[in-house]
Amino acid sequence: MAEVEGIEVSDEDVQSEADRLIGLSSEESEQANLENLQQFLGLDSTRDSIRSSLHSKLVMDRLTDIALGNLEDESVEPTEEERESDVDTEDADAVEATGVADTDTANESDDEPQA
Repeated sequence: MAEVEGIEVSDEDVQSEADRLIGLSSEESEQANLENLQQFLGLDSTRDSIRSSLHSKLVMDRLTDIALGNLEDESVEPTEEERESDVDTEDADAVEATGVADTDTANESDDEPQA
C-alpha cells in the first residue's frame, strides 16, 4: 500500500521527529538526561525505529483519508487495467442510464441517417 501510494519517510522527517522528542525532554530537571537522549536518538537502530513509526503513521493517515473519501492526492496513476475497468464501467452505466448502447461505431458504415 505504501509503495503504491508513494509514501516515504525522508531523513528530514526522521530528524524532525528526533528534534520533537528532544524538545519534550527540555525541562531543567531533565537537562542531565538530554545528552543521553541525543546520543540515543543518534543511533542508527533508533533512527530506523523512528523511520518505521513515521512510515506506519503516514500509511494509517492515508488509509484513513481513503476510507473517508479524501482522495485529493491524485499523484498515483491508475494502472492500465484500472483504466480499462473504469471505461467498461462507464459504458455499462451509460447503457443502463439511457437504455441505449453507444451506436456511433456501429452506424459509421450506414450511409443513411438514422431516424
